[in-house]
Amino acid sequence: MKDHGRLVYQIALGMVQGIGGVTARKLIDLTGDCEAVFRENRQTLMKIPGIGEMLAERLKDHTLLSRASREIDYLLKHDIGAISYLSPEYPDRLSQCKDAPLVLYMKGKQDLNPPKILSVVGTRNPSETGILHCRRLIKDLAAGYRDVVIVSGLAYGIDICAHRSALNNKLKTIAVLGHGFRYVYPALHRNAAAMIEKEGALLTEFSSNTKPQNGIEICIL
Repeated sequence: MKDHGRLVYQIALGMVQGIGGVTARKLIDLTGDCEAVFRENRQTLMKIPGIGEMLAERLKDHTLLSRASREIDYLLKHDIGAISYLSPEYPDRLSQCKDAPLVLYMKGKQDLNPPKILSVVGTRNPSETGILHCRRLIKDLAAGYRDVVIVSGLAYGIDICAHRSALNNKLKTIAVLGHGFRYVYPALHRNAAAMIEKEGALLTEFSSNTKPQNGIEICIL
């Protein structure tokens, strides 16, 4: 994990409720860099379009930087990578989206800029035919394109079918999570998540304490 000084401000900015990728970049562009965002006074922040009094107040929360520092300590302790949007390791395809996260967190060693990548998503309640088609698609891809990386979301149904089919056909796979790395959801997919981490990567834009929105979670770290 490189450049801790800059990273702590990027993580802190991502922790501010109501500030997503678009607003974060606007703040950075107008103030100069992430650190400058936190040095700016409240009155100036309030004048920035889309910020207002509430977000300006949240940006002046004195606990943000200490929370971000603790997050970095947690990442280091558990061998979790933090990839800044300024890093060459950041997914080039994602960087073209105006709302791309400032920081991605990753477990695993998978290159996020492979030459061939395919996202496979679908219903959580697929038919048997749907499952068979998903398996066949990935098996056929594996026969002709050994370097393709399969991306999905670890959810029930087509998502987990895509990951397992990739693993079964010795393809790399990336699971994009909707929560932080203290948890795995669904709990039933914990073993699959461990295999994906070993053979590809688990990836999230959420800091470690962010819980899944629904269902039962399992603490894994």
